[in-house]
Amino acid sequence: MPLSRSRKAFVGRLGLAFLALTPSSSGSEVAVPFPEKEILLESSLEISLEKSLEKSVGVEKESAPPTGNSSSASPSHVAFFKDKPDSHPSSHPSDPPSDPAPNATASSSSSSSSAPALGPLLPILSSSAQIASLAPLRHVTDLQLRLKNDPSPSAVRTELAAAADACAAHAVRLWVNDHWEAALDLRAASPAAAPFGVHLGQEDLCACAEQGGLARLREAGLALGASTHSYAELAVALGAGVSYVSLGPVHGTKSKEVGFAAQGMETVRKWRELMPEEVPLVVIGGIDGEERARECREAGAECVAVIGAVTKATDVQGAVDKLAAAMID
Repeated sequence: MPLSRSRKAFVGRLGLAFLALTPSSSGSEVAVPFPEKEILLESSLEISLEKSLEKSVGVEKESAPPTGNSSSASPSHVAFFKDKPDSHPSSHPSDPPSDPAPNATASSSSSSSSAPALGPLLPILSSSAQIASLAPLRHVTDLQLRLKNDPSPSAVRTELAAAADACAAHAVRLWVNDHWEAALDLRAASPAAAPFGVHLGQEDLCACAEQGGLARLREAGLALGASTHSYAELAVALGAGVSYVSLGPVHGTKSKEVGFAAQGMETVRKWRELMPEEVPLVVIGGIDGEERARECREAGAECVAVIGAVTKATDVQGAVDKLAAAMID
């Protein structure tokens, strides 16, 4: 599958950035991990990205040369937000949208540049009970369900259905971590109360692509977010046409065991510079309060994903208010 001109431009810039920002032996420069298993540089990442996309039917060749910013990738991520009303503000909303996001459905023939803005705050929760407790809160527009301890398929379905119902009742978008097939099943069974999107790590993203899942997600109208920790992973995520890119950990974190060092604000700035401007950047890891949220926003992040900052707060609404204010002030 030939790369579009705009995607080639992005990959070329990404390759140059990788060469420019490879950590020096003194460790004084930006230390973005680039594990050996991810080294895809056959031709400034272009050949490898092209191969990665051959199996995923997620990117179509553009019919005409791109206009405007040459760094913009093809608008396949907008397809995840098809048929949404034009009334959504381009900036991040401070209150939940007026229409329940799970009611959005995909159209195979249309797309909209007025996609709803991802909220400034993305709490990641481990149960439908936690989802139900946060969904009614002020400034909550998006919630992610990340189930722990490898639950059974029936437990996954039960939790997803309960979480989706809670979010639909308060016009909150539900993002499901990992369980994309269960999210598809729920969307088919109950379109009015179903997840808005899924979030995948790199291994799950590749597995989803190999199984034809990217096309299925788009056809079902489900959005897609992906984790990234290196330039290679960023190239793969954008090549898959994700709705948002997540970068982490930006600070040290105890919420999840990750094999990467803290990325820092310089990497946040570099990610924002490299990414097409219409793709939201979500950052995660050690964002424990409004001060760190504000520095992430100033570095270019549109959204902060948090766990302990809300789940361990004695005043959850107060914590949400402060985090949201730090991101939208």
